[in-house]
Amino acid sequence: MDREEFFFLIPGVLYGIALFDLLSVFRAKKYYWESIAWAVILFVSLVSTLFDLFPKLTAISENFWVYIIFLLSPLLFVHSCYVIASQDSELGQKERFLTYRKAFFGSLSGFVLINILVQLLVINDHRLVFRLVILALFIPHLFVDNVRIRSVSLLATTGLMGYLLLKVF
Repeated sequence: MDREEFFFLIPGVLYGIALFDLLSVFRAKKYYWESIAWAVILFVSLVSTLFDLFPKLTAISENFWVYIIFLLSPLLFVHSCYVIASQDSELGQKERFLTYRKAFFGSLSGFVLINILVQLLVINDHRLVFRLVILALFIPHLFVDNVRIRSVSLLATTGLMGYLLLKVF
């Protein structure tokens, strides 16, 4: 096991936990369309993040402080997945999403913000504008509870991620 593999055991386990949490969205008795849509966005983000990490492995593992900052990213991602997918016997999927909306968008915004910071500290992959736009789409949901605005953000995020994935990968 080399240095990069050793240092990426913790993020790998965390992303595995996040994937498990995302799968639990589909175990609900009653589905809510926003939970399903955001779970799909999170899954695509997870795959995109894993592909994005590979060229940065050496640079991240060479600096202690960058690695510490980087570890916040999978922690926030796991929290986002847990909040959106957790099985709560007292609340249905829709009520849970609406109750924990601020926590979901807060941790999701933090995930994007940490990725921006790691990008600026480690490697400039020319995706800063996309990440800033996505961050700008998430932050208003911490303050405004409106399904139409969330729908627009969901569609815009899907479009931006689709464009980015087609262009880069």
